[in-house]
Amino acid sequence: MKIHSDFIGGNISIILTARHHACESTGNYVLEGVLDEFAKSLPDDIRILCVPFVDCDGVIKGDQGKSRYPHDHNRDYTDKPVYAEVAAIKEYIDAHGCNYGFDFHSPWHTGDENDNIFIVRNSVENELNFERFADILEKSISEKSMDYKKANDHPPLTGWNQPSPSFACTMSERPECRLAFTLESTYFGTERNKVSSERLIELGKCFAKSIKMFIEK
Repeated sequence: MKIHSDFIGGNISIILTARHHACESTGNYVLEGVLDEFAKSLPDDIRILCVPFVDCDGVIKGDQGKSRYPHDHNRDYTDKPVYAEVAAIKEYIDAHGCNYGFDFHSPWHTGDENDNIFIVRNSVENELNFERFADILEKSISEKSMDYKKANDHPPLTGWNQPSPSFACTMSERPECRLAFTLESTYFGTERNKVSSERLIELGKCFAKSIKMFIEK
């Protein structure tokens, strides 16, 4: 697999990925909204690589993809990736850099934080940028969007959120990267914040606007 890299774009590199776990479909709706918003208005100094379905083979084979042996696609960002898709993403990023990396996932099915939209904050050292982006996103949420509250974010080095060879953790460690994280989009939501494709897409549009505001400021 090779990612086509002939493009017109600026000096700020944004990498967008989804479906590192084949079953996690709600993240694709959010990513659709992100791309819709960027398609309408993309600043000249930004270039984007989007990989919307990293583990397509998982669906074809009937494998949900999470915690696959010896590891799944989102634990494959090692020196010698098992999966061709991850190797191609790494090759592209090594050539073009990653100033911002956003990976769209779905959490476990229901209960507790799994009923919310939340950011997985993966770095104590970068907490200032996490907090600033979370403030922007919270204020950018529209009435038509799934709701997002920064109080629901998962803090670094807590529970399952530990350093790993995942996309977001690996991007965060790159010297040129200002911000990289996973956004988890609930499968069902709550009574007051129910999931629908329309509301997830709108969340993606709000997310893209927040990215642009974060970069501009």
